[in-house]
Amino acid sequence: MLDSETLQVTLLVTDVLDRLEIPYVIGGSVASIFHGMVRTTMDVDIVAELEAKHVESFVPAVQEQFYIDKQTLLQAIERRSSVNLIHLKTMFKVDKRPFPFWIGETAVYLPIQSGNELAVCCSCKR
Repeated sequence: MLDSETLQVTLLVTDVLDRLEIPYVIGGSVASIFHGMVRTTMDVDIVAELEAKHVESFVPAVQEQFYIDKQTLLQAIERRSSVNLIHLKTMFKVDKRPFPFWIGETAVYLPIQSGNELAVCCSCKR
C-alpha cells in the first residue's frame, strides 16, 4: 500500500500542477501500487506537460517545500529530459519526467482523500 508520506508529497506537487492547469500523470512504482502491484519506492514519477512558459509560476509555487533549480528545470524542458524535486522536510524525491504521450489515452483517474483524484498511468510505452 502507498504510505502517507509518499501520498502527501505527491499531492503537494500535483496540487500545484492542477492549479496551473498543467496535464500530468503518475507513473512508475506509485502507479503500480495504485493498480495493486506491491512495490517498494523511494520516489514518485510524475510525467507532466510542463513547458518553459510555466516555470515562472511553477518554481515559486513549490520552492518553499522543495529544492528545485530553475535553470536545471528549464534545461530539462528544453532537452525533454527528467529533473528532480527534493522535498525539503522528508528528502523524498519527485522525478518530473517529459510528457511523451496523450494523457487521456493512458491514465485512469483514481479517487484519493478529500474527494480529489490523481491521474495514474495505466499503460505507458517507453
